[in-house]
Amino acid sequence: MRRSRAGAKLGVAVFGVMIFGVIGGAVSAPVSAVELNADQKGAISTNCETIKQSIQQLTRADSKTRVYLGGAYENALTNFIVPLNLRLTKNNKPNPGLTSVQSKFAEKRQAFNTTYTKYMKQVEDLLAIDCKAEPESFYEQLQTTRASRATLQQTTLELNSLLHDHIDGVKKLRSGL
Repeated sequence: MRRSRAGAKLGVAVFGVMIFGVIGGAVSAPVSAVELNADQKGAISTNCETIKQSIQQLTRADSKTRVYLGGAYENALTNFIVPLNLRLTKNNKPNPGLTSVQSKFAEKRQAFNTTYTKYMKQVEDLLAIDCKAEPESFYEQLQTTRASRATLQQTTLELNSLLHDHIDGVKKLRSGL
């Protein structure tokens, strides 16, 4: 009974990660450096408050997603991946593939935390710019922030892939018993 609950929890964690991967795919790629024309500068200045409100809403949603994913990643690592590898090692049946996934997953999880912190700092810097007075600086920081968000999304996709690799490794291990 305990195994089925643990499997269900891992399934929920993987499902949540996959959902974010689908939603995260909507992140726009960073735009190459472009000089803004007068109309673009005017549009940024005129819509400054609306733009900032949208960014704040996105930030709140990102924050909730980060808490959820951070917890799911931590849960997968500490309650499933590490205990299984420890059990295999204690039984003198270490699995190099699963150990490799554990190592990569722990590294990517740390990268996720670091990248998210960097992204949030860039959002703060973006919101601190007076887009009415400095539309070019605002747009430049917006591009930097978009690039960080795209990097964060890529990290979540890599973590998702590692979770799938772990599940595949467990299935192979099970079939070999």
